[in-house]
Amino acid sequence: MKRMIRAALVAAAIALPMAAQAATTIQINSESFASSSDTGIIHDAASPFNGASVGIGEFELTGTNLTTSSSATFFTYCIDIFHALSIPSTYTITPLSQLVTDPGKRGQLLTLLTNTTASSADTSAAIQLAVWEIAFETGPTYDVNAGIFSVTGGDSSFARSTANSYLSMLGTWQPASGKAVNLLYAPNNQSQIFITAVPEPASWAMMIAGFGMAGVALRRRRALAAVA
Repeated sequence: MKRMIRAALVAAAIALPMAAQAATTIQINSESFASSSDTGIIHDAASPFNGASVGIGEFELTGTNLTTSSSATFFTYCIDIFHALSIPSTYTITPLSQLVTDPGKRGQLLTLLTNTTASSADTSAAIQLAVWEIAFETGPTYDVNAGIFSVTGGDSSFARSTANSYLSMLGTWQPASGKAVNLLYAPNNQSQIFITAVPEPASWAMMIAGFGMAGVALRRRRALAAVA
C-alpha cells in the first residue's frame, strides 16, 4: 500500500508540470499594432528584410485557442526578422528556447518585458527595438543605432534612444517573479513572444502536499477498518 501511495505522489509531481507545459495550438485570425507604431529601416545582413522599412511596435493578435476551443488574445513582440507575419496562421505555444538558445538572452528578454510598458507608439516601438537588439546582436554591446543589428530612419529616433536606455538598465532591473516569456512559434511564419504567468513553487508544493494528505487519510481508514 505504501508503495502504491508513493508511486501516486511521484506520478502527480511529474504529471502536473507536464500538464502545464502541454502544447497549445493557436489560430491567429487578425493582427494590429496595440499602441500604434513607429517606422524604421532594419539593418541585419542575415535577414531578408535587410534595408527594408518596417512597422515597429507591440502587436495585438486575436484568434482561437484550438486546444480549448476558446477565444484568445495575445500582446506580442516579433522575435523573428526572418519571416513575414502572415495572417491567418496557426502557431504553437512553446518555450522561448525554441528560437533563443542563449539562456542569458532569455533572461534579458524576461527582464525587459517585465520592467517596461507599451503606453504609446514610441514606448511600444522602443520595447520592440530592444527585443530585436537582444535577440540578434552578436557584438559585445547593445546599441540599436549600430552593430550587427541596427535600425535607422523612419520616425523611430525617439524610440531608438528610449530602447538604448532600456538596454542600459538590464544589469540593474530585476525580472518580475512568477512570469515567463513564451513563444508563439511557427516554422514558416513570424514567431512572436509574450509574457505569461507561471505557478509559484509554493503552489506546486501545496498541490503535491494535498496528494500526500489524501494518502495519509487513506492509510488511517484502512488501519481503523483492520482494527474493527
